[in-house]
Amino acid sequence: MTEIDFYYIRQEQFTDTSVYGDVTWHATDDLHITVGLRWYDNELKNNTALDFPLFEGVEVPFEEYPTQNEDDVQFKVNVAYDINDSMMAYGTISEGFRRGGSNAIPKPPSFFAEPNFEAAEIYTADTVRNFEVGVKGSADRLRYSADIYYVDWQDPQLNTTTLWYGFFMAQNGESAATTGIELEAQFMLTDSLELSVGYGHVKAELTADLLHPQDGGVVATDGHRLPGTAENTATAALQHSMEMSSGLSLTTRLSAYYQSDSINSVQDTSIQEKFDAFSLWNFQTTLGSDNWSAALFVKNIGDEQAVTGNYPTAYMSTDTATFENYFGNNQRQYIATPRTIGVSLKYFF
Repeated sequence: MTEIDFYYIRQEQFTDTSVYGDVTWHATDDLHITVGLRWYDNELKNNTALDFPLFEGVEVPFEEYPTQNEDDVQFKVNVAYDINDSMMAYGTISEGFRRGGSNAIPKPPSFFAEPNFEAAEIYTADTVRNFEVGVKGSADRLRYSADIYYVDWQDPQLNTTTLWYGFFMAQNGESAATTGIELEAQFMLTDSLELSVGYGHVKAELTADLLHPQDGGVVATDGHRLPGTAENTATAALQHSMEMSSGLSLTTRLSAYYQSDSINSVQDTSIQEKFDAFSLWNFQTTLGSDNWSAALFVKNIGDEQAVTGNYPTAYMSTDTATFENYFGNNQRQYIATPRTIGVSLKYFF
């Protein structure tokens, strides 16, 4: 017998060649048009050795995954118009790209080889096209910005699991979309007291059924909420600044962040978990001069756990009775930094 129960080594070689640039045309004193282009050509080669050598003498050869070649031309167009000296409106259309990759899925002769593993061993690039319009400006003691946007997401890369043993994998869907608004404002309540607030609302969902690559079954239906997206977020900060004698200044800031609940997966199975809404509060007061500063800070005053993602035990089947947790418990959560109290000192040379 061997003491090695899981063996995994990946050798990747990624080559990316790109040419990009943009140019701005000042059509008038108030109208500005920017156009940008980016051409890319990339190649991904991957060799992976993955197995569960439970018995002595098991060989774990490197398997060569299919080489992925991707190339395209993407563009960006931005139009900005100065309504007056203190207000600007703008509109943007832009494209984005994320390269593909490969999944760590056991192949024959592994005992854990997945049926039809070829259909799930790689995932291809996904692309987005973003449409955004907004306005920003200032008035007296106010600065503000507001925008609305729509993101069309093609071939979205989504985290799911393999069909038979439930190994973690990424796969492509057909399409998804995100619609949202963002609002920000800063108010000078007095000469020394400033209030900043922000709010965002987003609707992110599949716009076609998500089908499993191994058998074509429905993983999630059209309209399913996308993972990792909170529908509502809000920020607020109150900052007081004061000039003192001997060239000293004292700045005190209290800030807060809130986000509504979110989910971790599009799969309506034991893998999917819902994360509760949370709020984080921070405080800092800084005393300083031209060449030094000292700050007292408290991060996450309420000691909120603030879970934003996880890697559940359902991945790799570690929570099933079949393997009796032989491979250990892979449960991990992504949480906020716990309550932290500290002092920082800076000196400027």
